[in-house]
Amino acid sequence: MKTIIEERKEYVDKLLDFLSKYFEVDRELILSSRAEEYVEVRYLLIQYLCNKYSDREVAKITDLTKSGVNTIKNKLDKKESLRELYNSLIKRLESI
Repeated sequence: MKTIIEERKEYVDKLLDFLSKYFEVDRELILSSRAEEYVEVRYLLIQYLCNKYSDREVAKITDLTKSGVNTIKNKLDKKESLRELYNSLIKRLESI
């Protein structure tokens, strides 16, 4: 039987697959690269997950630190263009 964290990691894998295809970026680099196109995709992913789970849970399922998750979440609030993109993607992400 899978733990909740394992189930959520599988869900994140599906989201990463979708986002990598949608933005045409390497799936494996979304959570680690410092290149702008990956940072923006990572911000979108983290924001979406933070609307579903606690910062602590998001950190566990993405292997980021809680502080890193919190920083990303706070930065996205200040980036209008990313917020608009996030709002346009939300229905697609929810269908995964």
